[in-house]
Amino acid sequence: MSGRPRRGTEPELRVGPFQWPLVGVTALLLLLLLLTPSLLAPGSPVAGSPETQAVLVVYHESGAMDLLQVILQGASPTQYTNLSIAISHPIAWPPTNGRSGLTYGRWVNATDEVFVTAVDAQLPVAVNVSAVYSDPTGAKAYYNGLYAFNIIGSNLLILTLSSSLAGEAPSSLPLSELPQPLPLALVPAGGVA
Repeated sequence: MSGRPRRGTEPELRVGPFQWPLVGVTALLLLLLLLTPSLLAPGSPVAGSPETQAVLVVYHESGAMDLLQVILQGASPTQYTNLSIAISHPIAWPPTNGRSGLTYGRWVNATDEVFVTAVDAQLPVAVNVSAVYSDPTGAKAYYNGLYAFNIIGSNLLILTLSSSLAGEAPSSLPLSELPQPLPLALVPAGGVA
């Protein structure tokens, strides 16, 4: 019995004043921190991540005439390579031809900006928006959206335009609930939502 330690008295593994398991865990944590610098310093978000999601924010101002203001921006503060808003008016309500038949008389473009805005008083109106985000590695995310807006009574009617509008009804939103962000679709490079 002299060669076996008694129960509860196993020898502790120590290196100086430290125990081996504590030294091992500490070394692994330090190695992990050194190999993942993105955990230590925040950088630009990755293209296509939720932080780069582009949205169209819709505002309404009542007064002598109804003013509809649209702002193209990120869901979080993000600088985009390119932002574009195109306004087409007047349009028939509800639009029945989808994307076809729209002519854009006014474009608002911005390069290397956080947002771009446009105001229009001729309702109903179609708004074509696009945003391009480039991350530091050169990867790009493309966002597109095409919406039609009209105000009837105290409601904003919103219709997402696509190539076919068969059977689609506009959604209705009380003007009191504005501003309202509408997420844009993430599309393949050069593609259309």
